[in-house]
Amino acid sequence: MICFILINYNAVDTTIACVENIQSLKIKEKKIIIVDNFSPNHSGEQLVEKYMNDESIKVILNSKNIGFAKANNLGYRIAKEYGPKFIVIMNNDMKIKTIDFEDALINSLNKYEFDVMGPDIYSVKFDYHQNPQRENNYSIKELKRMWYEYFLKNHLKFIFWIKWYLLSKFISFKEEKKKTLILSDNATYPLHGSFYVISEKYFKERGTFFYPKTFMYMESYILHYQMVKDKKKLIYDPTIHVDHYEDVSTDKSFKDGYKKAIFTNRCMQESCKAYIDLIEKGGNDF
Repeated sequence: MICFILINYNAVDTTIACVENIQSLKIKEKKIIIVDNFSPNHSGEQLVEKYMNDESIKVILNSKNIGFAKANNLGYRIAKEYGPKFIVIMNNDMKIKTIDFEDALINSLNKYEFDVMGPDIYSVKFDYHQNPQRENNYSIKELKRMWYEYFLKNHLKFIFWIKWYLLSKFISFKEEKKKTLILSDNATYPLHGSFYVISEKYFKERGTFFYPKTFMYMESYILHYQMVKDKKKLIYDPTIHVDHYEDVSTDKSFKDGYKKAIFTNRCMQESCKAYIDLIEKGGNDF
């Protein structure tokens, strides 16, 4: 069995499309666990109604928005109860392109003996491949500098107000061009947080997957830090292909560019602080 974990937040059509993609794959037995993070547009209730008679799909309705890490950890704990061979944590705005998905995972596990694996993730929005994210993780010096930059941004909100409410009327702001990083597939790199395949040997040892002290962002770097510290194998397998449509939930929630920037900067500052605290404690606080 393969258990899939999806988080829904205000994006019912996106989640349904993701479920349909999973259902089209060659997998002998599957369970899809959808965790609705207290969507204010009631899309969680829509999913409950749609899948109430489908035993392969379980929908969980959270009573509040607990963020990315905790919502996935909730799905992870439920998935473990089904005794799967693999647990897949993936964003709902993704499409798995490898049709023989189960065979591909088995082949990957036999080749790499991984604890956690990330596939080739192609960003449709930004036209680049997202794995690996970096060759090396952030140093604590870099994290502290990042925290300070987000601290300044969060205290200079008027700059974003000028950008999004005044200048945007006259200037079209373009996203920074992102580049594919070409690295060997048999080493431990920080992998993109939108898609992870977790092996049985790993999830049997771990009661939780993501570090729970972030709301959103930096989870992938913290996971990499913890796995390296714990001498676990986090690998990138370019033979398994996934398309990523990116930021669907946040774009639906924040059509206003100013509000999205404020939300992102606040979450990034908080996540940098959580990561710094973890490193300075020197522990592996799962």
